[in-house]
Amino acid sequence: MSSTDEKSPPTPRDALLAEFSQAFLRRIPDEYTASIDEDELWAQIESVFAFAAARCREPIAVRVFEPSITSEGYAARGTVVDVTTDDSPFLVDSVTAAIERFGSSVAMEIHAVLGAVRSDSGELLDLTPARGAEHRESVQHYLLDRHLDEAERADLEARVRGVLEDVR
Repeated sequence: MSSTDEKSPPTPRDALLAEFSQAFLRRIPDEYTASIDEDELWAQIESVFAFAAARCREPIAVRVFEPSITSEGYAARGTVVDVTTDDSPFLVDSVTAAIERFGSSVAMEIHAVLGAVRSDSGELLDLTPARGAEHRESVQHYLLDRHLDEAERADLEARVRGVLEDVR
């Protein structure tokens, strides 16, 4: 085998992504995984992981967006809402209620709670099982029932952030 055929050794990011993907996949409804292609599912996982890892020290990170094949590697049937924050009770219920008050419905929701170890600057260093972890983070991924325009996405993002700040 030539050196061009050899795979490069795994990076620390690869190990984190593997841990994240296992936790995320445990939460995905079977009917959802049956309805999408494996590459699309992997692109979603990588997109949510990159978002969660980039949170750094923000207390709440929210994005409401329209994924595209060219930027995220997948397209969704509706607008996507991603949230990552320190874990606490009522997060999913609060976000779901905010989405419904906005006039949309959640077509699919994935919620993973992970033990997260971050550096002083907020860089994600390690992921551990949530049970017994010193610091737990909630990662939420929602697929809405419809596509929102740019103004609606900005409005919904502000509403979700406000609800999460109230919950904190």
